[in-house]
Amino acid sequence: MEDCPTLHYTHPVVAKELLNDVIFNDDDITLEPCVGGGSLYNLIPGKKDWCEIEAGRDFFTYPFKENQFTKVLLNPPYSSNHIKGHKDRKLLTFPFIFKSLELCSDEVWVLLNNNMLNSLTPSRLQRISDLGFGLVFLRVLNIATWSGRYYWICWKKNKKDIISWTNHIELPKNKCECGAELKGDLTAHRKTNRHWANMVKIKNM
Repeated sequence: MEDCPTLHYTHPVVAKELLNDVIFNDDDITLEPCVGGGSLYNLIPGKKDWCEIEAGRDFFTYPFKENQFTKVLLNPPYSSNHIKGHKDRKLLTFPFIFKSLELCSDEVWVLLNNNMLNSLTPSRLQRISDLGFGLVFLRVLNIATWSGRYYWICWKKNKKDIISWTNHIELPKNKCECGAELKGDLTAHRKTNRHWANMVKIKNM
């Protein structure tokens, strides 16, 4: 596994901002499963526990019990290393999320980047819903020096999703959205003057 640059750990300023959205109860038991530099963990009040593979606690093998925690807060890793195309590279975001949901009886808070959010497919959303959790909160963050937009999300047990999803939409195979019947490649057709002339007509209707 490649060393994870410090840049990927949650900055204390970001951690403080994120925790503003979380309401802790006196009886909460909170888990931070990828503690990194401890920025989130150090701000969590009350009873808490942690994992960090670099410190000898592998989240996926540590003997936690199902529903042991009332809250899980995490900024999950995107992958097992940062070398694109590496033969041993594994995507880790959703294994972390699904494991967190299994261990939690109330709220799971997750910080996602653009790539992670784009990987939140309808099938994954349905799997989360089948585990009894609904997406109840989403905040969009611009974080200077980090890459693109970030999304602070909360899934809560036995609550209804604030979003909906459609798993599959079948498009006509031989017809473009401009109305033209296709005889060749759709991508090539979209580059033609005919396609754009039709699209202008639709816009002006």
